[in-house]
Amino acid sequence: MTASTASVSLHYFRVPRSQWELMLTRLRQLGAETIVTPVPWGFHHFAAERLDLSGVTNPRRDVAGFVRLCAAMGFSVRLELSPVVPGQGLLLDGLPDWLLKKHPEVRQVAADGTPTSLPVWEHPTLLKALGQWWQSLSTTLLPLPETSSAQLMDLPATEDFNAHTTAVQWTIWLRKKYAEGGVAALNAAYNPPTPFDTISRIKLNTPLDSPAFAADKAEFQQYVRAHARETYSALLLELGWQLSDPLAPPHGVQIPANPADAGADFRWAMDAPIRADGSPAPEFWRQKEANTLTKLSVPTDAHQIMVSSPTETVQFEIADAVVPFRLRLDGGLEPVAMEKKGEKTAFPAVPADEHGQTDIYFTLPAADAPVSGVLAVYLRSLLTGQQHALAHVAQSVAQLDAALTPDPVGGSGTAAPSPELSEAHAALTDANAALQRAAASIGALEDVFATALNAAPTQSAALSFMVLEKEKLARVKSACENARFTINNMPDPTLPETFTVEDYRRRYDQIGTVGRAIMVRFESALKWLREQLALGNLSTSAWSVHAKLETVLQLLYHGVLRK
Repeated sequence: MTASTASVSLHYFRVPRSQWELMLTRLRQLGAETIVTPVPWGFHHFAAERLDLSGVTNPRRDVAGFVRLCAAMGFSVRLELSPVVPGQGLLLDGLPDWLLKKHPEVRQVAADGTPTSLPVWEHPTLLKALGQWWQSLSTTLLPLPETSSAQLMDLPATEDFNAHTTAVQWTIWLRKKYAEGGVAALNAAYNPPTPFDTISRIKLNTPLDSPAFAADKAEFQQYVRAHARETYSALLLELGWQLSDPLAPPHGVQIPANPADAGADFRWAMDAPIRADGSPAPEFWRQKEANTLTKLSVPTDAHQIMVSSPTETVQFEIADAVVPFRLRLDGGLEPVAMEKKGEKTAFPAVPADEHGQTDIYFTLPAADAPVSGVLAVYLRSLLTGQQHALAHVAQSVAQLDAALTPDPVGGSGTAAPSPELSEAHAALTDANAALQRAAASIGALEDVFATALNAAPTQSAALSFMVLEKEKLARVKSACENARFTINNMPDPTLPETFTVEDYRRRYDQIGTVGRAIMVRFESALKWLREQLALGNLSTSAWSVHAKLETVLQLLYHGVLRK
């Protein structure tokens, strides 16, 4: 593997949660071993009193779940914890907007007096807020055995003329540098038109044409960044983090629509080897050919691994006594028919067929031989990604099922609705009718906003409103109950410690069968729900159920079936 693919950058907060398993599977197929990602302070600590590290407000904020998923699939994780991460296309370089608005004194100041969006690296207010952020992050992530290590990138080179920098840090640094000779030594070095009578009179932005003064300013700015990095490192080490040398690997996934809550740019990493839908770009295959999986696939008695051409059928020659298999990009596995070419045995390695695109070919000494070494690790990782996607489906279905389950009543039967509930239901009905009239009068404007926000206009309604329409949504609840029954009654798909190709294939097929069955039910439920919403038979609050159904279907499509 080349250095560029041993570690890969995957910004979890830019990728829909429903695609995490698929993208990590593709990165495993690419040959990545370490996932590097920043943890944007402003994205998670999005208000002064609001912090989300587990996906409560947005599934993409579940950094704890992302770390666990990476570890389960065999990746090590490197978290970039710098307060700002320049050059990564982050909104405000990752800094919280509320911090800059609430505490403008922490902002760096350009030479012309204009505040910038970067903070004064060691401003006391910044250090206090940063310490609280890192404390919260540490409380959530450090207990996880999967948390590998953190890193701090070098801070960007800037000239800062904030009062804290010029009046405090610069003066202290200058006094230390000229401690022996004092102001006399400084005047000798700077040769100002009028000698300074005290070091404190020398401002960082003093208009002085002096090579020594310019050199001191450059040295000071470098010192400020280095000292801040030392301060940050000490804070993280005190909290219990393991700090590693920073990695800056290439990005693994293209982001054609950068989320506005985290990204500053419209697009991101469009030259990455994996497209936004999970399909491999041409660069994917070039990198895959150089990865560790191939380098470690020198023919042995146990197995041989081969990466075929992504564009044309090629012939692979093999020994007579081995059995070849084809592994598809979706994880499907099938035996390959061998052909006798004179005295040699070979088989055609196709880039794709009606079942899907090829990932790799490999051989075993026998069809029932145990899978071992790097091949065993690889197959186990692929299956683990599917298992976790199905587990996430089960969790989402259980949440929706619970939201649609009538409240328990003592004894049997259904309790009569309370006056308060009846009044709330009437109010919701009136509000829904008014909203529909308003939407009709506005015409297509609501659709324009929905398209711009990439969401249905009413999907923000909380599931708690569904208590008023549970009976009308019985069809959706039935789909949830069927899905939960199917998942709960499937055999354990976990591979044993020692397994064969047939063990893998049986579990892969098992997960796929369950996923397809649930998908059929949920697609039918979604179609019915959309029809009911279009006909006005459900209030607009049912869009929250619609959003949950779409989430489940996306998880099934991308994570379980890998389409």
